Amino acid sequence: MAASKSSASTMTRSWRTPAESFVCVLMIATLKPDIHVRGKRLMRIGELARATGASPRSLRYYEEQHLLSSNRSTSGQRFYSHAAQERVLLIQRLYQAGLCSSTIAELLPCITDPAARTPLLRDRLISERARISAQVDSLRETLASLDAVVSALGTVDSSN
Repeated sequence: MAASKSSASTMTRSWRTPAESFVCVLMIATLKPDIHVRGKRLMRIGELARATGASPRSLRYYEEQHLLSSNRSTSGQRFYSHAAQERVLLIQRLYQAGLCSSTIAELLPCITDPAARTPLLRDRLISERARISAQVDSLRETLASLDAVVSALGTVDSSN
């Protein structure tokens, strides 16, 4: 297979077999796909990023952490269903609530599926709240210590 690039947007190829020629047609068709699943158009990563305010890098991270899944084209492009938009917003909310990715991965199925909810979910969220509350208390103590250090310095003459 020989390939030559005649311009930035045009690719010409010479193929040895009909099978390779068929693969070329499939690859070209996926360069700018308008992919639909069950009549609904899938979103590309940039579209999902704009719709949710998450960066494309964050979306890839969510996939790495098994919080989000995508469909892939033959060229490896990610495509997301519209349900992914709600899921990303939920993931962002859980991050804002102070949960780490491993905890989110553990709790997400229970949060998104009402049939999977048990009293253990509520107990786990309450324990996470207690953990965060302890962190806030510790930060208040740290702030008070810093305030004491600043007060002990007294006033500094800025004319020197």
